[in-house]
Formats: sequence, C-alpha cells, structure tokens
Amino acid sequence: MQSGKLRHKSRIETPTVSRDTDYGDVTETWATLGNGEVWANIRPISGVERWQANAVDPAVTHKITIRYHGTVRPKDRIVYNSRYFRILSVLDIDERNETTEITAVEEI
Repeated sequence: MQSGKLRHKSRIETPTVSRDTDYGDVTETWATLGNGEVWANIRPISGVERWQANAVDPAVTHKITIRYHGTVRPKDRIVYNSRYFRILSVLDIDERNETTEITAVEEI
C-alpha cells in the first residue's frame, strides 16, 4: 500500500452502552477504538437522494481504505474532522492482513 494515498487522519469509534442505575435508561456513547487515530484514504463512490417523510434524505457512500485493522466491525463508525461515516462492511483485501477496505455511508 502506498502511504501517500492515506492522507485523511481519521478516528475509528465503537459504541459503548451504559445504563442509568436509578431509572434504567440506556445511553449510547462513542469511544475511540484501538490506539487513537488512523490514516485513511476516503473517496466517495455513489450518491443518492430519496424522498422520505416529505423531505430529501441524501446518502453518500464512501470507500475508506486503511492499513489492516482487525478489530473494525460494521457497528463502528469513522470520524474525519467533523464528518461521521457509518460502516456498512469491512473487507480484509486478499486476506493478507495488510489492507482493510471499508464501505461506509456519511451521516448527514
């Protein structure tokens, strides 16, 4: 993998769930996965606008490439600057533990 293509300093976050002891309310927060930040190549691959509840609901799908990261799961998300990407799929390219390719939708 050419390191020059990995130019987006990003963060992988995983959801953590806590329960209120008094009322039992569930709160979901996000914690950084692993050792903090990763370098990524983020590129859009498709965009769609659809009508939902009389409003336009845009969806932009991205392909995100990072060095191999064996703990990334579809329940996680990627944060780049102030943008959030919900992970749809995670692939270990050629099953060589060198490159992880992530398909994600930007949360708008």
